Amino acid sequence: MNIRIQITAGQGPDECTWVVSQVAKLLETEAKKSNFPLSIVDELKGRRAGTKFSIVYKLSEPSKSEVIESWLASWIGTIQWIGTSPYRFQHPRKNWFVGVKVLKTEKTAPWNLNDISIVSFRASGPGGQNVNKVESAVRIVHNPSGIMVCAQESRSQNENKKLALERLKQKLQSEAIMENARIKTDLHQNHTCVERGAPTRIYAGPDFRRIK
Repeated sequence: MNIRIQITAGQGPDECTWVVSQVAKLLETEAKKSNFPLSIVDELKGRRAGTKFSIVYKLSEPSKSEVIESWLASWIGTIQWIGTSPYRFQHPRKNWFVGVKVLKTEKTAPWNLNDISIVSFRASGPGGQNVNKVESAVRIVHNPSGIMVCAQESRSQNENKKLALERLKQKLQSEAIMENARIKTDLHQNHTCVERGAPTRIYAGPDFRRIK
């Protein structure tokens, strides 16, 4: 399982980008204490020094998946910070919100010959009587993903096997490209949907202490 954790200020002001940077520090600290393999894969800096408009982490899920699921659940949603703006001291607003989103996708299966099943069968179509009598056609199934390809153009089973393997390789690459594009789209859309109600966590004050 590939896990992406995104912290975003949405369309909030500079104060929210400051909150994003504080939340990111806490998230990294908690992950380090629990030995969760967390790494930054993308970030967009805010206008103010030390702030972030958004940051995306990759979490490579180890065997203790249940522990990670519980930890992620404690973060997903809206994070609220109660405090005076660090940039506009006369600003009346005291509540600032950022969003934490988690996107999970299946890992793109690596190209491994041990993960495929190869079946030969009789080819159909033009080619004379020999085509229908000899099992020269090849069907290959990539077991982890369920992707299946066939090749029957050649009268040689070995040639059809080569063709099928190449098609499978191309199909897996296409699936990976489409998956990466979907992830980027989902992460981008998250910038527009930070909710202000029912926060998952609440912090307060310049020291960013947790009160919920």
